[in-house]
Amino acid sequence: MSEKDFDDYLTLEEAFSLGGELDDVMVTLDSVCQSCRHGFHDECDEFWVRVNEEANNFEWVSCCCGGNYDLHAQLRKESKGSADSNYVGTPVVEEIETYINDYIGVKSLDEYADPLSSGRKMAAKTAPIAPGMICEWAWLAQAGGGVVPILGCPGRPASDRHHGPDKNTLNNELGVNLHRICDWCHNQWHAKNDEAYGPRPTNEDGSVDASVPFIPDGDYVEHDPTTRAKDEEIYAEDGLRREEARKHGADI
Repeated sequence: MSEKDFDDYLTLEEAFSLGGELDDVMVTLDSVCQSCRHGFHDECDEFWVRVNEEANNFEWVSCCCGGNYDLHAQLRKESKGSADSNYVGTPVVEEIETYINDYIGVKSLDEYADPLSSGRKMAAKTAPIAPGMICEWAWLAQAGGGVVPILGCPGRPASDRHHGPDKNTLNNELGVNLHRICDWCHNQWHAKNDEAYGPRPTNEDGSVDASVPFIPDGDYVEHDPTTRAKDEEIYAEDGLRREEARKHGADI
């Protein structure tokens, strides 16, 4: 819901509590300026500052809502149909039933026209890769899960997002099925596990069926984020990967 829609739903005359330190202060929405409604409290018409007691700096005193009005908190409250709602005709968002933990989508798994693309976009939002981030599988003994978990790397830069052992890209449970890893670990895992997967589940019309997991045909294990390998095991495995890469022309 947009901020305009939010304002349209509000009852301007109905008093409500600001919360926080001003929990005992009741106001109406039309007494909160547009800047504060949208979270820009330092742009409030009534915003003012004063010199602190040490007389060496300025300090923020208050805006028209004391900095306590939070549009996004109100939206979350209203979308859940809270008893503290200030909406007229409060919309109640029904929980989406899915096998995925921490699902962040806004519609059922079977309602996406292109679930692969939609899932990858959600993954990019859920798991941004910041400059300098290290592979999340570094130094792990049973990384990635699947039929053949792999040894992690010695701390290469994270570059790829990986879904697994469930290859359904809508399953973006961070650290469980969505991982930020280096390309070396990524390629190694797929090389050892892809043959254990059959065709991606589809509907009768041939479209991708994202309402069910895409897992190996046989037995498999979940990703183990805690068990560490010995240093010598990681270095030996990394040496084998480098040797294999050289066979294919890599200058490393």
